[in-house]
Amino acid sequence: MSTILVATLKIAFLVLMWLFILFVTNVIRVDLFGRRVTAEELVAADEQASSLSAGSLQKSFRGRRAARAGAAPPPAPTTVTITTGRGAGTSATLPEVGKEIVLGRASSCDLDVDDDYASSKHAKIWRDAEGFVVEDLLSTNGTYVNGQRITQPVRIDRGDIVRVGRSQMQLDG
Repeated sequence: MSTILVATLKIAFLVLMWLFILFVTNVIRVDLFGRRVTAEELVAADEQASSLSAGSLQKSFRGRRAARAGAAPPPAPTTVTITTGRGAGTSATLPEVGKEIVLGRASSCDLDVDDDYASSKHAKIWRDAEGFVVEDLLSTNGTYVNGQRITQPVRIDRGDIVRVGRSQMQLDG
């Protein structure tokens, strides 16, 4: 091979290596610091949050309660259990009215979620007079209820699926 061809291959290989290094650096940066949020996304999230008030949350669950009005009310759930993920079968007792439990990877959490995609303190569940509410604690990967990412506290009931990282959990007991 000619020296020009060898030099060209060396330069091309060097350029490809630098592109790979830049790509890996960008992936690590996004993983550590999250993605950039544009002004339009902030405005859209603010509008969505303002349209979902506590009153609208209560209205959305009135239909569920009305459907059950004829039957005896089922007993309130007593535990939250991880149904899928590494910690499947792990559960925690649900709190009394006015108290909360914290879900996450930290050993100080009430329900230890053994999941690489869960934050140390990922979400919390508390109980009020109406029932149970889940709230995301500004986690990196978000908290989902029935497949929808939540940005504010959301009421949950027996049968609702809460996803923290890759782990799914339900109220039962």
